[in-house]
Formats: sequence, C-alpha cells, structure tokens
Amino acid sequence: MKKQFIYICSMLLFCWGCSGDFLTVEETGVIRSSDAPIVTAFLSPQDTVHTVTLYHTRPAAGNNPYATWQQNVGKSTVTLSNGTQTVKLIPDSFLTGVFKISAKNFKVESGKTYYLNVSTFDGKKAEANCTIPTGVVDTTSISYQLVSGNASNMNTSYLISWKDIPNQVNYYAVYTISELQDLTKKTAEINNERYLHGIDDVERDGLTVGTQESLLLTKPNSPAKDRLYIWQVQVLNTDIHFYKFHKDYAIAKQADENPFSEPVLLYSNIKGGFGVMAGYTKAVTYFR
Repeated sequence: MKKQFIYICSMLLFCWGCSGDFLTVEETGVIRSSDAPIVTAFLSPQDTVHTVTLYHTRPAAGNNPYATWQQNVGKSTVTLSNGTQTVKLIPDSFLTGVFKISAKNFKVESGKTYYLNVSTFDGKKAEANCTIPTGVVDTTSISYQLVSGNASNMNTSYLISWKDIPNQVNYYAVYTISELQDLTKKTAEINNERYLHGIDDVERDGLTVGTQESLLLTKPNSPAKDRLYIWQVQVLNTDIHFYKFHKDYAIAKQADENPFSEPVLLYSNIKGGFGVMAGYTKAVTYFR
C-alpha cells in the first residue's frame, strides 16, 4: 500500500489546500484557504504496526514553508486511545510525518472504537474516531475468474470474488501485491501494488461479491529456479469512513490530469482538520 499512500499524499494536498466550495476571484476577490492539519490513520487488527501520518498543509494563498514543517513535525503529539488505554505514537526515523506504535504495545480489536488526537508543533489540534468492522472474509471463499490471457501467459487478468460476511452491512477493498521471493537468500522483493475500492454488499448479503474490474496478475515467462513469483491478495472489510474517503479519492484521481476540473473535496471525518481515520479487517491469501 506504500505507493498508493504516496499518491494519496499529493492528492490530499491538492484537494484540501482550498476549503469550502469552488470559488472564483470575481466572487470573493480572495481565495479562501486553510492550514488545518491533514491526517490519515488506517487501523486493522491484522497489522503489526499502527501508523498515523501528518501531511504538510499547503494553503492556496499565503506562506507555509515546507522546510519549517519538515524540521518540526516530529515534535507534534499523536495519541491513540481505546477509551481505557491511551498511548503516544513515536515519530518514524526515516519517514517524515509518520508516527507509529507496535501492535504489541497497543492492541486493535474488531468491534471496538478508537480515538485519535493530534497536537501539531505549531499549536493546531485535530481529533477523530472510528470503529473497527467485525468479521474477516473467509480466505477459502476467495476465487479467481480468468477474463483475459491464459494460465501460461504472462499477462493475465482476473476478477476476484469471495463470500460476503452475512447479517451486516459491508464495504470492501482489494489489494494485490506482487512478491519476488529469493528461495536461496530467503528474501522477498515487492514489485508493484494494485488496488480496487468501493465494493459493497448491497442486495448481496451473505452471497458472493467481488470486483467489477479485473486485476492484472502477471508472472514472468521463465523465472529462475531459485525465484518464486507470487501475488499476495488482500481482501479488506472496511468501515464507512474508508469507503467514502476512497470513493472521493477515485473521483479526484480521475480529474487529476485535467487542469480545468473543479477541485474535488475529499470526504473527511477529522474534527479540526482534514483527512480520515478508518478501520478495516484484512484477509490475506496468495495467488501463484
């Protein structure tokens, strides 16, 4: 998911650099702008490390130097709480704006509500909360339907489906991550990631649901004998915040290359800022 987060970062800065409706200079004479914090936090019981990311806010008007933010963002205070235990996240040593805590020190569980509080180095505050969905997709129900290419072809596309978690409203996302495993060195290299969001179980409760678009699961024609090329497939059962945020994000991404597009205001549940705090459970399987 790292590559997606990099793109999300750039889209956040564009979409939230201006607050309010799209305005013209003729209407106001001044472009309204905001330097409120931009925050993302995605929590899952299956993650070994929980992270919260603060992004540099670039207002459409005025000055807000990146260098100052870069030097001081680590002085911000970021906490997570389950209502009983409150923990302070530590700044990552290499990734600017990323705060983290080991799952060993703060357990995230399905069905529980978690609270985020942020106090930035320059005195701004933001908060949010989310409830982790209940239920994990049964990995034995995940199946693949070939829609282009063939099993021996390098370029093959598949629809991915699974059995819906019954008796509740569900929102899903699918991530595919290619791994090139070195069987001699016992190491794995991630080559690329793909994802699809915005899947729900409307009128499909307890039945088979899946992707409407196919995912390209390519493999080398002649891999070395000591190399194993596989795809990790993650099916996420997400909350409504995750669903709404990525739905708007997809629209913003489509408009990104059109300079005449009206800025898309991304969904946010961050009080005192912009961004999203969301939860999900994760089912992981492998496609070889």
